[in-house]
Amino acid sequence: MQSQTIVHQLQNQLIKVHAFPYRIEHRLPTVPEYKYLCVPVGWGQIMNLSVAEQAIDHSVAGVVIHDESGQVIAMGRIVGDGATYFYIQDVVVFPDYQRAGLGTVVLTNLFQFIMATAPEKAFIGLFSVPTAVWFYEKFTLEKRDLVGLFTVKEIL
Repeated sequence: MQSQTIVHQLQNQLIKVHAFPYRIEHRLPTVPEYKYLCVPVGWGQIMNLSVAEQAIDHSVAGVVIHDESGQVIAMGRIVGDGATYFYIQDVVVFPDYQRAGLGTVVLTNLFQFIMATAPEKAFIGLFSVPTAVWFYEKFTLEKRDLVGLFTVKEIL
């Protein structure tokens, strides 16, 4: 319930502060949109974009934002099983539009989906670089006593 209240507060704050000229679509990005956003932020060097279509197809939900001309400028998606686990993934804003509140709009919309569909006690998580933790904490995400472990399969 607290997460839902925070999401509504953030959404109301956005509506009051910004005249939002962009189009929000509740859908997954297309492969070209996905690549268009990932490459300029440097993710093309650390991700295997050749499997982007498969990754997108296995997503639970997503949101895409377009500018006035129709160009994609931000996205985010949810991966997981759609019942117990919801991981926020690939939140990215095109560099020319960063620091304008679009990341908050993406997260707000993703959280609205989770609040509407997830059962009680569902796990909601994400990975973040240390410098962005403050941003995700606005959505009641927090560091816990758990330690996130991962590896990346490198093909030799």
